[in-house]
Amino acid sequence: MLSAQNTASVAKRFYGKQGRDVALGVMSFVNIEANEGDDPMMAPIKDGTGKIYNQKDDRIKHIQHVARLKCGSTNPKDRPMIPKDWSVSFKFELQENGMLNLATLKKMVEQGGILGLGTFRPIFGRFSVTWFD
Repeated sequence: MLSAQNTASVAKRFYGKQGRDVALGVMSFVNIEANEGDDPMMAPIKDGTGKIYNQKDDRIKHIQHVARLKCGSTNPKDRPMIPKDWSVSFKFELQENGMLNLATLKKMVEQGGILGLGTFRPIFGRFSVTWFD
């Protein structure tokens, strides 16, 4: 979402000619961890009451789409759809550098809510930042 090279990213969409440098700053100087563990891919996703979703949770619906590749072939997708009012927390560690500062990183995370998380964005995965410290 922040610095992807092959899909829409915050750096590409919002930073124009500087987007490549900003993306390199994110990739080189930002470490993202889950608040409750090291791997951000394993960060617990919670519902509005704080209950954690699990992989076989009945509250998660599976939406099936078929992506059309440029070569004309199809690529079936099975995407999980989590109900509104979900939350997830991450810890961002920034090593100050000439390409990126804390204010820009905060703005990028907030702008990321417009693009969304995961695949099939920005239709799904939109979010808002409610706390950044």
